[in-house]
Amino acid sequence: MASPPFNPAETLPGDTDVVLQFPAVERAFRDIIESWLLFEHGRSGHHAFPVISTGARDSDTTWEAGSLIYNSTLGKLQVTSSIDPDVWVSVGPEFPSGTRMPFQQTTPPTGWTKESAAAYNDAVMGLTTGSVGTAGTTAIGSVFAARTITQANLPDINLTAEGPTLGISYRTDNRGDPGGTDVMMELALGTGFAHDIDLTHTHVVPLGGDGEAMDFDVKRASFTIGTKV
Repeated sequence: MASPPFNPAETLPGDTDVVLQFPAVERAFRDIIESWLLFEHGRSGHHAFPVISTGARDSDTTWEAGSLIYNSTLGKLQVTSSIDPDVWVSVGPEFPSGTRMPFQQTTPPTGWTKESAAAYNDAVMGLTTGSVGTAGTTAIGSVFAARTITQANLPDINLTAEGPTLGISYRTDNRGDPGGTDVMMELALGTGFAHDIDLTHTHVVPLGGDGEAMDFDVKRASFTIGTKV
């Protein structure tokens, strides 16, 4: 196959050249025409723009203004807006460099760099009307998991803090008098004030009854964050 520049010799064969020279010149001409056509067309006649990397593009010095390629490094169509030096412009909508967005795939598309900071791993997405950033320390997989609530993971209750006094009401029969007398005694907790009264009792708080685990393992889909190169 011929290489650029594709420039057939229009003076060959000459009018007085022997017929013997014609076949070689004709084959060279056909080779040039075929190379020129196949550069941007398939053998079926469809367009087939060159698919090359940025490095291969920049090492080629034969581009002309308006040359169209598919840049495999950037994953986009590009066209030369001018030459010497070559200026390549991407074709179609373009995200500005530095744009960040989520992708529901393990590897973002070509031209995007995957976010790998620990602050973004196993985290939820939140909305804000202020400045964006990250916060929190506990992974979502740890928060939303199957667990059983037991006494060990319930908070302690400080009765002194919750209620500083305890009222106790009892009746005396006043030596057998059925009428008796109502007496109210106020017992301050935490002061060391002692009484010969047994205040021991038990409260039963049902937490599911059978100890069945409470499943917080919410179904979720993971996304990666990509930054436009």
